Amino acid sequence: MRHKAKAHQQNLKSAKNKQYNSNNKKINPKTSSVGANQKDIIEIDFHGLFVRDAIELLENTINRALMDEIGQINIVHGFGTGKIKEAVHQYLSESKYISAFRLSITNPGVTIIYL
Repeated sequence: MRHKAKAHQQNLKSAKNKQYNSNNKKINPKTSSVGANQKDIIEIDFHGLFVRDAIELLENTINRALMDEIGQINIVHGFGTGKIKEAVHQYLSESKYISAFRLSITNPGVTIIYL
């Protein structure tokens, strides 16, 4: 139990302190399959996060994307229990900063957000 709480604290610190890591990165639009008309795309991976940590990371990422004028965020939430996907979609449906969001056609474990 103590180990799990420590791991949770490390996940939370990691989510707060790192904008991009090896799984969460800014993608060059030329290498993205979305197309070159987008400025940039941010992709973040929520695997291994608790719902509350994922939502906090999502809020921070949306704020950063708005400040950097990035038009799209790809959220990799996977399939699993669906709790993170459900929480992400609920948050996005209530946010005034989101133009639209949808599941990826090629990978339903990814939600695409348009700012």
